[in-house]
Amino acid sequence: MENLPLGMNVDDMRQLPKHNSGGEAVFQLLKTLRARKDKYDRYLILAWTMPDPRVAEQFLLDGFEGAVTDLKTSLGPDCMEEESEYVGHYWAIPETRPFIKYKQAMVRFYEGTGEYSKAFSHSSEILSLSPEDNLGERYHLGTHLLRLDRARDALSFAQAWLAEDVARGDTFPPKGGCQFGDPFTNAIPEKVFKEVSIWTPANLLYTAALAAFKLCESPPDGNPPYAPQSHEEAEEYLWLAQDLWMEDDVWKWANSQERIKKLVLRGCNRKDCPKVETRVNQFRRCSSCQEAWYCSTECQKGHWSSHKPSCKEISRLTQEVKKFREQFRPRPTFSARPICALVVETAKKKQKVAGSEVEETTDKTAAQSDASN
Repeated sequence: MENLPLGMNVDDMRQLPKHNSGGEAVFQLLKTLRARKDKYDRYLILAWTMPDPRVAEQFLLDGFEGAVTDLKTSLGPDCMEEESEYVGHYWAIPETRPFIKYKQAMVRFYEGTGEYSKAFSHSSEILSLSPEDNLGERYHLGTHLLRLDRARDALSFAQAWLAEDVARGDTFPPKGGCQFGDPFTNAIPEKVFKEVSIWTPANLLYTAALAAFKLCESPPDGNPPYAPQSHEEAEEYLWLAQDLWMEDDVWKWANSQERIKKLVLRGCNRKDCPKVETRVNQFRRCSSCQEAWYCSTECQKGHWSSHKPSCKEISRLTQEVKKFREQFRPRPTFSARPICALVVETAKKKQKVAGSEVEETTDKTAAQSDASN
């Protein structure tokens, strides 16, 4: 194989292991890395292309070591110490970007391998160094704490980010919420809760609810969590935390919350159909846009002429967002992702949501039929 040009782009690097033997591919990639100034981004891409998680980890660790060395060279050897003038302001300092990017990559890697103690270590340090959390680590750290059986800290952390002024973006909690203390026990006032829910992604609310249950060992009184604000947010949260909600005691608690179940019962999207679900996730969902729900195939087909424009536009935007996220937030491609395996396995066993049997939506949508015709 001819040597790759030094201008090899990200897509070339991702495709290389698919078309060449692993050893040769790695050799060529390493040769390119040594000649490029943007070597840290290249090391990240190289790590994500490795099929073996331990090999991927080694590339991440090697790149991370270089990023730490460069950071200390630029800002001084004590730049990560608590008394440093830089701590708490990392995101505003361009020299810290490669280091922070590697820290976040390590978080995602250890989430994928199920090593949550290591994921928490990197995630909490990111928040301490950059407490305004431009990268969204707060949406992961609460679940790390729950998986480490630290429900009290998880609730304290979620409450720090659910404070009214923090949720609005007026300020941020000290150390990014990692100054864990005793959580408060009163429910958020309804008026404040509604305002907070507008600004706060649902995963923090779910973290708080699950942590409160774990601490109280009984259904806590208060506000039910809102639904995630996007499919991408829901997908990411489920990837990380779904099996925590499928434990028997949590299911029993969820099933006892009639108010919560009523909030998620859907009506048929066909305007002249008055039917409403009698159990959670009973109706069929449009598999193209995943925004419309129908009580029957007949209602879905009858509503297609009205639903078609918005369905196609939502599907197009969803694909664009997915491509953007994949480009800038790649995940490991190796198969060692026990969370996903556990979620699928548990879902097959449970086949229910909040105590109700899930009706598999295997039928093709009217949108797909129309497209094929």
